[in-house]
Amino acid sequence: MTQGMFKLKDNIRRWMACKNPPWTAQRLAKELDYDPSFVSEVFNGFKQPSWQLLRRLADLTGLWDGGELVHYDPDGPTRVEPKRRKAKKGA
Repeated sequence: MTQGMFKLKDNIRRWMACKNPPWTAQRLAKELDYDPSFVSEVFNGFKQPSWQLLRRLADLTGLWDGGELVHYDPDGPTRVEPKRRKAKKGA
C-alpha cells in the first residue's frame, strides 16, 4: 500500500470521527452504496479501491480537491502540497 493511500485512509477516518454522531465503516459503506465488507477490505489493505470508489469518497467527504489531497481538520481544510521532485544534475 502506498504512502498516499495511508494518508487518505487517515483523513477519511478523521472525517468520520468528526461527524455528529461519528460515522462507522458500515455507515460510510451505506452512504457510498458499497458492501460494508468491501469497504473494510479496502481500509485494511486487502483490496485496492476503484476509481469509482475514490470518486464517491471525494464527493462525499470533500477530501480530494483538484488533484490535491486535502487534510481534514475540524477547524477547516488545509491543502497538503504535493512533494516536488528534485531536478537531476545537468538537466
